[in-house]
Amino acid sequence: MTETLGYHLIIKEGKVEKEDGFFFKAAPFTIQDNDLLFKCAFKKGSHGHVVYALTLDNALICELDHPIYAPDCPPKDISSFIKTPNNINLDFVFSGLVRQGITTDKEYKAHHISNEAPPLSYEIFQTPFLS
Repeated sequence: MTETLGYHLIIKEGKVEKEDGFFFKAAPFTIQDNDLLFKCAFKKGSHGHVVYALTLDNALICELDHPIYAPDCPPKDISSFIKTPNNINLDFVFSGLVRQGITTDKEYKAHHISNEAPPLSYEIFQTPFLS
């Protein structure tokens, strides 16, 4: 792990390949799959309450509301419920959010922890939040 990296997780085919550092839920982080880089930040939402905001190429994709931080749709419908450029499959994003304990919805947890979801590969990066 480099000194500038607070946390780094590599998931390959559903298995932890590498995990370094400490993850801090309130600090911004990224979830990446190949060339897709989603930024996730805990901030004041458009309705005045705290949300996790997901952005892609600096465009807001969605805001996930307290307390479960999950969209109002079943996991199987996520990519049609949340509109993204080129209809990006968001399974890897929500797999990462479930794994890090951010998305706590029971249906999402069951989907991503059980064998319902295909084995996914992605990386989570978080730079140091406090120094």
